[in-house]
Amino acid sequence: MSAETAATLAEPGSKPKRTRRLRTWLGELSTTVKAIGGVAAAIAAIVGLVFLFFPDLRPAPTSDEGSATLSKPTLEQPVTYRQYLDRIEIPHDRSTEAELARPGVLAGVVVTIKGYRNQALPLRWYVLDVGTHDIVDQQSKKHALTADRNETPVAWPFWVELPEGEGPFKIVLQIYPPNAKPGETGVLPLAEAETEPFPGTTPA
Repeated sequence: MSAETAATLAEPGSKPKRTRRLRTWLGELSTTVKAIGGVAAAIAAIVGLVFLFFPDLRPAPTSDEGSATLSKPTLEQPVTYRQYLDRIEIPHDRSTEAELARPGVLAGVVVTIKGYRNQALPLRWYVLDVGTHDIVDQQSKKHALTADRNETPVAWPFWVELPEGEGPFKIVLQIYPPNAKPGETGVLPLAEAETEPFPGTTPA
């Protein structure tokens, strides 16, 4: 038998061998990929647990990635100024009886800050007449929140004296980037929320 004839007769049997080798190689490749995927998933799970139990180890977002959100504000009324001070455990001795007896509304919101660690974010609130869109009251002092970790949820309760008039009124809450000046033209807040409308008090 010539060499050419032997080669020709061997070709039909060589195809199944190549197919078996290809299947074996693909099987080994699939096993390797699954193993790598399993290791990657395990590493991701471990890293996630580390950040869960040690949030300060999470890489801090850059200034461009920083954000702040406000929850839907709660509203309670009527709450006197005395009752408000009792809620936040502040003594009454610096207020007169007339000041303590003033009726008002107690609002609260949860502020969540991401990034901006160790930076002060200015806060602002004001009371808006829903009918006229006029600001009838606003904070007289500067307020700010400073995040002590990469993601910080903070409760912000505050009291507002009940506005005169039938209303309705609503309180608008805002949080601004570091070094911003709330209320200035062209200065935009990071987040804003507003309470449900509420009635005022009509003078006798």
